[in-house]
Amino acid sequence: MGEIPAKSAVPDWMKGRNQWRLWSYDKDKMPLDENKTGKEWNDPGCWLSFEGAYELAKTDSRFDGIGFVVSKADPYFGIDVDSALREPNTEKPKDWVPSPELFVDTAYAQFSTSGTGFHLFGKGNLPEWWSNEHFDDREHEGVEAYEEKFFIVTGNELSISAGEPQEVDPTPWLLKAYQELYGRLPRELSSSDSDRGDYDGDSDLSKESVEDALSKLDPSMVHDEWVRVGFAVHAWDSGSTGKSVFESWSRGSSKYDNAAQNTIDWIWSNADDNGDVSVGTLVHKAKKEGWSYPKKTTDGGATTTTGGGTSDTSISDTSDIHETFRNACAYYQIEAGKIATRTFDGEKQYVGVGDILPTTGIDDAVMLFNREADNLDGTDKQAVIGRVVFTDLQDSGEFFKTDDGRLYYFFDDETEVYRVDPQLKNRTLSEEFQGMVWERYNLFSGSFSRNLGKDLKSQARRAAPKKDVYQFAHYNDSEGELYLTDWGNGYYAVSPTAIEWRPNGTDVYFLPDDRAEPFEYLPPEERESLPQQIPGERPMWGGSGDPIMRLFGNRINYDENATLGPTEQRKQLYLHLHTLPFIDVLNARPIMAWVGKKGSGKSMIQRSIGRFLYGDGYKESVMPDSKDDFLAKVTNQALAFVDNYDDGVDWANDLLAAIATGAGIDKRELYTTNTLRRETPRCWLSLTSRDPPFRRDDVADRLLVFRVQRFSDNEFIGEGVFQRQVTQYRDTLWSTYLDNIQQVLAEYERRDMGTMSSSHRMADWAIFAQATADALDVSGVDNLLETMETERASFALENEPWAATIDEWIDDDPNDASTWRSASSLVDRLNEVADSHNLSFTYSRPQGLGGKLSQYESELSELYNLEIHEGHTNEYRFNVTDETTATGLGRY
Repeated sequence: MGEIPAKSAVPDWMKGRNQWRLWSYDKDKMPLDENKTGKEWNDPGCWLSFEGAYELAKTDSRFDGIGFVVSKADPYFGIDVDSALREPNTEKPKDWVPSPELFVDTAYAQFSTSGTGFHLFGKGNLPEWWSNEHFDDREHEGVEAYEEKFFIVTGNELSISAGEPQEVDPTPWLLKAYQELYGRLPRELSSSDSDRGDYDGDSDLSKESVEDALSKLDPSMVHDEWVRVGFAVHAWDSGSTGKSVFESWSRGSSKYDNAAQNTIDWIWSNADDNGDVSVGTLVHKAKKEGWSYPKKTTDGGATTTTGGGTSDTSISDTSDIHETFRNACAYYQIEAGKIATRTFDGEKQYVGVGDILPTTGIDDAVMLFNREADNLDGTDKQAVIGRVVFTDLQDSGEFFKTDDGRLYYFFDDETEVYRVDPQLKNRTLSEEFQGMVWERYNLFSGSFSRNLGKDLKSQARRAAPKKDVYQFAHYNDSEGELYLTDWGNGYYAVSPTAIEWRPNGTDVYFLPDDRAEPFEYLPPEERESLPQQIPGERPMWGGSGDPIMRLFGNRINYDENATLGPTEQRKQLYLHLHTLPFIDVLNARPIMAWVGKKGSGKSMIQRSIGRFLYGDGYKESVMPDSKDDFLAKVTNQALAFVDNYDDGVDWANDLLAAIATGAGIDKRELYTTNTLRRETPRCWLSLTSRDPPFRRDDVADRLLVFRVQRFSDNEFIGEGVFQRQVTQYRDTLWSTYLDNIQQVLAEYERRDMGTMSSSHRMADWAIFAQATADALDVSGVDNLLETMETERASFALENEPWAATIDEWIDDDPNDASTWRSASSLVDRLNEVADSHNLSFTYSRPQGLGGKLSQYESELSELYNLEIHEGHTNEYRFNVTDETTATGLGRY
């Protein structure tokens, strides 16, 4: 009876169906009835109600748990993923396991009994090509998917889990799983094209031809065939044009939904290895429906396409400059080194820029084009199109560059900022900016477009003014306003008297973040109230505080024996969360450090904060393997969370200290061998760890340490249940947060912060925390800040053997420790103490010990009242006596 979940952990959609059986380990976890037989497990007449199965499992020692039967009579499917996780009960999939993000908020997801796998339950149908014979369960790794199957129910939900399964197409996930395990697509989807030989790649298939071919087909065709057509269109064009064409056609189906869109996204991200599927698949299917195959002909030098779709060689008179640019670029790219022509009364005429484009604003382009119209080569063609594209982009938005030289483009129509410079050295433009430009002007990948991209970037960099761009928040000192992105196409301007939404680019530029989901500020009367009881809320604080405090501060299992007690840690978190938007105001950016054993919920609470700030798509990461990867993370994210950082790397402490102090970091340029670029991360960082490798004194000085303890067996709560509260109340959380930030801003504006001082190691953070506490009516901050110093000192020293020796000495004989000694005498005395307590003390030379005491002088002064008398020979003592009590290292 050791695997029975709590009733509250079992979802209602399962409880409401009489489709339950029992199981036991000694019967290999097969489905059993009340007589412990496995016969007719899929017969509804032999199923039990939830209450009946649960009562038997709880009272009859022959059974170890309960399970649910997915039946063909209900709308559900189940996926069983075996040996899929690197560590039990953690959402860290092995390399072969596709990310389950497709199922976020659509599938009920739970860990398996062993914790090394998981189950997914969705509403819908499995693809016709799926067969569980695909997987041979080698080494007990694999995937099985069923519409009729017995699944053991653990109630231990994954963070992506929905309360009840929704409509979802599992095809993209199953395709990816198959491809990862076998390195190819299922044969049912990658069989040879019957018409492959008829299309050899030489015939001109224009966008219009492909669209016309698709128009002959029913987008509501059988799912597997629809996927193959998608592969075929991908084979024609693997970029944004091909994807857009296939999407437009697919939307004509009544089956088109979010799941279909996920499948399309998957095809264009993963279909490079699509077996033998080629454009011939589309050609073959369209010809069967009466479509004529396109052929290339030449008429008086003009290249046209006949058959299939038709191409009108005349150009409509339009005032829409965007459309005419697209037409121009399409004409100029028919063949490299040539220019499109048209025929009038048998005479060949070149199509000039003036024939296609309005002349306003492009005189230079017209002149360049007409200079050698009869002998226009690829270089001139590139120059013309480059000038046209650059002119239109300037009319439609603005290029600008930051102080560090990075180039950006703000697109007025989308109110979106694009990075222009790539992050990968083998690209000319960033993927996002190139995709927008190529789509807008009908360009395609190739050497012509790469060269065009270089010219475009060169022109833009010369003309771009300097401006700032932000990722999360910005304080406008002159206006007394704080701006926070809404992760969409705008931001909230917070002043002491108002909270107002504005479109991106009004006062400030915010970069988009693909991981983030927009939120909405709601007036108080529209906010959803939190229930009286929230899953995971600790009894001592149940119901107390605003939504921010209740969903974060109140749901942490703080270590009661830590130097910084639960009440102080709770206040520390609440104050720090309200500091995050004021990153421009603070020099010190302390790092949150969540320290505790496995099962203490440290990852779960860090993840919940991330889901509040970013939305359900948020995922933390492990510490990257390379310094450059970590630097890229913290310079491109305003809030970077690292999970399970237990194995130290040589470069990490230097970067952690730089991030916390706001210092610049020199990094070699991508395209040079000796030029350095200074990176200055504007990032808040959070780490979880069981055994922190970041105790170096200059890092420990700038930590906010949260010590958490393991939950008792009856306190564990499924992560899906825990995180669902954040998802459900996210707009309420953000609305409360912005209201609180407004109060903090008003207090900040009221105070003369420049005249305030603090003895705290992170003085500007401590001063701001005082203002935040006054604004939000948080008491006891003076004591909190003082205890934080003790916690910081303890954290820095608790793993140092020499510090443990000093701790034992002071505990044994404080009067002796208070005697002035030279470093040489101190080495001898501490070696004696270490020997008597069987401790490790590695210092035999006075210079080594003296250097260590000087390095950690502030920590030792905080814990043991260390005093150093400087002279020809320094002397040391710990000014404690029998009448005084040193703080010491505590139990750590």
